[in-house]
Amino acid sequence: MPYDLATKISAAQDYADYLPWIETALAQDKTSGNNHSEFYLHFTKMNVQRMKRLAKTTKLWPELIELARNSQKNLLFLVLTEAWCGDAAQNLPPIYKLLQEQPNWQMKTLWRDEHLDLMEDYKTDGGIAIPKVLLIDMDKLNILGHWGPRPEAAQQKVRDYKALEEKPPYEDFAKEMQLWYAKDKTQSLQKELLNWLSDLV
Repeated sequence: MPYDLATKISAAQDYADYLPWIETALAQDKTSGNNHSEFYLHFTKMNVQRMKRLAKTTKLWPELIELARNSQKNLLFLVLTEAWCGDAAQNLPPIYKLLQEQPNWQMKTLWRDEHLDLMEDYKTDGGIAIPKVLLIDMDKLNILGHWGPRPEAAQQKVRDYKALEEKPPYEDFAKEMQLWYAKDKTQSLQKELLNWLSDLV
């Protein structure tokens, strides 16, 4: 392992500071990473609205709430992400809402492009797709598992898009993905979280 996990954790910011950081950056016409083009700023601005909406509207499954409240472990959900990432905007607010049910669970974020050494160990289909959530036992300081970058049904849509010989514009595909998320209403995410966490927490 070319990196020190404790050092990565100490470099991470609390998720509670994630949205305020993004809004401050946008006020300066910036996003995370080095590309502050209108393309990336556009997606970042849309993500702010999505995150705020999901924080208010997400209704957690009772089984997930029970799972969190009954956990005896001191866990950190360490997320590799970027402010412009649409999948992060769709999935992180519901995950954070779940963590608020358990005081021994916390969530922190790292910018992917600043931590490619860590990201290298958690590729998806060979790519550095985000968000990637690492579940860390803070008492033993070891990684129990990982989830991401998106629910499997959405991931399959990405695979299908990449497999097309003649791809429609990415902006069109991004809209299609957001429509999928809107229709799904976090149900696929919550099902996967329940299956993923049941054996770990």
